[in-house]
Amino acid sequence: LLAYDVALSLEDSNIIIPEASAVFAPGALLHRAPSEVGFSGAELDFTLGEEGAAASPVGLLAALATPQGNSGTAIARPRQLRVDSSSFTVRRDDPAIAPLSFGEVELEVMMAADGTFVASFDGRRLLDSGTGGRISVAAIGDAGSKDMRLDVKVEDFRLAALTPFLPQLPEALSDIGNTTGNANVTLTAGKVVAADIDMVAIDGRLDLKPAGLPVLEFATASVIMEYSGDTGRLALAEGELSLTDGRTLALSGDVDALHGPTPQLAFRFRGNRWSIE
Repeated sequence: LLAYDVALSLEDSNIIIPEASAVFAPGALLHRAPSEVGFSGAELDFTLGEEGAAASPVGLLAALATPQGNSGTAIARPRQLRVDSSSFTVRRDDPAIAPLSFGEVELEVMMAADGTFVASFDGRRLLDSGTGGRISVAAIGDAGSKDMRLDVKVEDFRLAALTPFLPQLPEALSDIGNTTGNANVTLTAGKVVAADIDMVAIDGRLDLKPAGLPVLEFATASVIMEYSGDTGRLALAEGELSLTDGRTLALSGDVDALHGPTPQLAFRFRGNRWSIE
């Protein structure tokens, strides 16, 4: 089925979708259970409150991708949600917090009847000052157990003002400039058990004041690191910082038995133009 200028509503939210499509397997039409739902050119704007995104347009899209039978139970069959050439804006309840907006959004989610899924997202961040770079995320896992692998790629992406939406993001990294690189993260039961990160940031700042250290304005910063929760090992292959005042700092090292009673640390520092007073 293909429809144009579709109006969807959920509580106080309304969505106008220029183009919508639904694909039904044989016999599924009577159950109103499409195997694929697609939207093109949608403009989504929703607020994250105490109930999260459930009472929002995104919650409505999720409901469409999880069809219900006549008894109210979910239809146990594979399903797919596809959104392309769209945009969305996420807001917090506090109007003083700037919204998070993305354009050129391409989203695809394929979920099996047992809860396993494959998903991908690609979009360009929109800022008042212009574009904030592009981010791509590929995910595969199990929605029930929260076991998954995330592959993240960013290109000139700005992390500024993301903390209200990603509370796990350290405040020190909230304004590290334009970031380019890759991160591969593995989660078990929703907790990070492995990570592999290779990132470079340009024209940013590290806010180390909570640790009693100054704010460091830098021209470039790079990190290559690997974390394994099974072995409790954190390996920093490279960490380099070039400050705007000409000072440089390079750091590499390892932490073993990270989760044990006595972690073992071995680090190597190299710097230039640092005062030792």
